[in-house]
Amino acid sequence: MRVKRFVGKSMKEAVAQLKATFGDEAVILHTKRSRGGPFGLFGRPRVEIIAAVDVAPQPKPPPAPVNSSELQLLQQELQEVKGLLASQNKGTGPWQSLYEELIAGEVDPKNAQYLLDKMTQILPPGSPPEEAIAALKGIVAEEIQVVSPWDLSAGTRIVALVGPTGVGKTTTIAKIAANYALLAKRRVSLLTMDTYRIAAAQQLKTYAEIIGVPLEVVFTPRALTEALERHKDRDLILIDTAGRSQHNKMHLAELKAFLDQAHPDEVHLVLSATTKTRDAMEIIDGFATVLPLNRLIITKLDETSSYGMILNACRYLGKPLAYVTTGQSVPEDIEVADPNKIADLILGG
Repeated sequence: MRVKRFVGKSMKEAVAQLKATFGDEAVILHTKRSRGGPFGLFGRPRVEIIAAVDVAPQPKPPPAPVNSSELQLLQQELQEVKGLLASQNKGTGPWQSLYEELIAGEVDPKNAQYLLDKMTQILPPGSPPEEAIAALKGIVAEEIQVVSPWDLSAGTRIVALVGPTGVGKTTTIAKIAANYALLAKRRVSLLTMDTYRIAAAQQLKTYAEIIGVPLEVVFTPRALTEALERHKDRDLILIDTAGRSQHNKMHLAELKAFLDQAHPDEVHLVLSATTKTRDAMEIIDGFATVLPLNRLIITKLDETSSYGMILNACRYLGKPLAYVTTGQSVPEDIEVADPNKIADLILGG
């Protein structure tokens, strides 16, 4: 059906236009009389007709013949697509429920497939569910590298914590300082480069006073070097840094300038367990481009119920996981990373 509007000075003129266009088969749907000009109040009168006419459908052309070679090629491409889909889901066959559990826990699909491929090498299909779960937990635990707490008997160790804003670096560094100063009875010093947030420096100062360790705020790379020299008799020097976006190259370069002067023994990247895997990978790429990342710390395990991101980040960075934090309390809510506990969390234990 075709619908068209016709406008004339009179009804006769508008109908003449209608017949000239649609012929005698047209149906008038609506007529309207009005005047031209602003707001339809002035000007010459006019008539508007809206009409429609049925249009016979055009016959569809017959389909082009398909020769046997084209049909064979089409069938071959279809089989290739089916094979590709089957290869992508091959691990979900006998272990469908485990694959779905990994994905539900936000394990990256590639990592989930990798884990199940490893499991098929040690466990035959049809094994009891409890054996499959136990085997998978063991494989997950093997994929998470961890390290023991520092042995501070060999001299001063300088450790810097870096990462994006809001992941809890300042609280984490206070927990580490408290454990070594109060529980391990080591001589600890705190240095902070976070001069962008006044509250952060004040927060760390409060922690330092409670723990009973010295704190210095440094504003330039040279000041950091001088502060390190003043505290060279300490067992452990912890450096807190300002949160940096992985997309801000200028701020990352500024951070690099500071740490190039400090020559830390270790640089720990701090990530929140609530971070999406894609964002975590971007953060890792951004910081690893300018800094030698040696360890990983995952915070805020208490603020999520999906822990696959931990495995994703560990495998992507390829460095050991040192600590995890489980709350805001200082010094209690921090633990040395245990791969078996993390595997339990990832698999809903």
